[in-house]
Amino acid sequence: MLSIPGLSIYLFVQWLFGARLGWFPIAGWSTGFVFSLQFAALPILVSVVGGLGYPVRFYRTVALEEMNKDYIRTARSKGISEFNILLVHVFRNLLIPVVTQTVVAIPFLVTGSLILEQMFQIPGFGALLVEAIHSADSPVVMAEIYLSSIVYAIMLFVTDICYALVDPRVVLK
Repeated sequence: MLSIPGLSIYLFVQWLFGARLGWFPIAGWSTGFVFSLQFAALPILVSVVGGLGYPVRFYRTVALEEMNKDYIRTARSKGISEFNILLVHVFRNLLIPVVTQTVVAIPFLVTGSLILEQMFQIPGFGALLVEAIHSADSPVVMAEIYLSSIVYAIMLFVTDICYALVDPRVVLK
């Protein structure tokens, strides 16, 4: 997955599921909940498939690294079940890098939505930004960047709260 450029994945999925098989509409948007889901399904599928490569490798590496630590071997030698070892010891320590990686990915979700909205002709936040940049509409560009930075700052705050929930050593002051 990592060696395939994201745009190639987007185009392939759009071609296969939209044009070739005809399961989803290729472009556009519709009003109403049911029709919106029909138009949103393919962009969501493309976004998920295109973004799986790096996170899966990262989480696997972190989990394998955690599984080889001394305290895991000690827990196994004490006769604790694998399920309890995974749930209590590994999962708890695995959550810290997962939370960090998730928050770091948020700006890329916004950037990726710019590409997806342009490819699938979806009217949205990204399409408005691209249109504002093309028409040199500075107030709209500034407002969108301001809103994006506020959302990012809020997500960083939520990350700090999640750290405190996941790791008892982290104290919010």
